[in-house]
Amino acid sequence: MAEKQKIMIVEDQFFLAEMIRTRLEFLGYDVIYAEHGARALELLQKDPVDLIIMDVMMPVMDGIEATKRIRTDKAIKDIPIIFLTARARAEDRQQAMDAGATDYIAKPFESSQLTAMVEKWLKK
Repeated sequence: MAEKQKIMIVEDQFFLAEMIRTRLEFLGYDVIYAEHGARALELLQKDPVDLIIMDVMMPVMDGIEATKRIRTDKAIKDIPIIFLTARARAEDRQQAMDAGATDYIAKPFESSQLTAMVEKWLKK
């Protein structure tokens, strides 16, 4: 049996992170959770993942800074990062893409939209 693909959710709203985790685990993914960007960077050093779902506005380290740091680390720089954020203006999207986001979804979102994007980047 093939190893499950692993997804990291980086989101400070625990309830939302749990909702996403439940959906992704139901679809057969392994899911790990980080409550902010700094914790995500710590976890990625020990436990690389196949895809990251990243919020922008979080305490300690926001998603933009975390993404910039991920993109400069040879070991993890190629992991697809989907931004999932309430910041929906064109300039917010551009800032995320400039930082290294692979794709972008504005909240509120449909779980089917997130699922389709995850499957697109993991080529499931």
